[in-house]
Amino acid sequence: MLEETYRALDAPLDPEVTEWLSNTLGITSSNFQANLLLRDVIGGGDGYRGAEALTGSMNYLGLRNTFMAAPYDEVGALTIVTPANSRTDITTAPDPYMQTTPLDIGLLLEMIYQCNQGGGALMAAYPGAFTVDECAQMVEWLSKDRIDSLIEAGVPVGTEVAHKHGFTGDTHADAAVVFSPGGDFVLVVYLYRPQWLEWGESAPLVADIATATYNYFNPAQ
Repeated sequence: MLEETYRALDAPLDPEVTEWLSNTLGITSSNFQANLLLRDVIGGGDGYRGAEALTGSMNYLGLRNTFMAAPYDEVGALTIVTPANSRTDITTAPDPYMQTTPLDIGLLLEMIYQCNQGGGALMAAYPGAFTVDECAQMVEWLSKDRIDSLIEAGVPVGTEVAHKHGFTGDTHADAAVVFSPGGDFVLVVYLYRPQWLEWGESAPLVADIATATYNYFNPAQ
């Protein structure tokens, strides 16, 4: 949603769109505000067209397991078949109308990070659609998601963590670009347990994974 908003619009964003992004990406994670972006910014007035455009863009970027078949809290006519949801060896009971994978989200974060550095797949795939400043704004938006838990809790205080967390009853997730002295890195963790996943189990585990990853890049810290 964030990347597609900046692909559709040129910075600076108007106050209304800025408010929608703030409420979509912040702790509130407003589905209603996300649907406004999907409808009015990405879809030209139609939320389903916005979902279709987002899916097409993700496929164009090589993220074949990421799609939206309908806006948030709506239903679509059909789900979309992907390599991930076609697997028979494992299932996480995904939402039939919007799906992704840790790898796809990690690659998208890498693209945003590389664009922030002046290169990468976003600029190559969509010449002229993104500027370094716009991608820096995307990183800044993600850095405003502060919850003091999950990946944030596993790195030293003051570390910049540009991330988006999310959770349902059975799935807890956090996807981040972590900026560290020994090297910046992307870390994405999705945890699933059928029926119900306890926050008291998942949050410390994600923090421990973040600590181990941070220490790998910063062994002397």
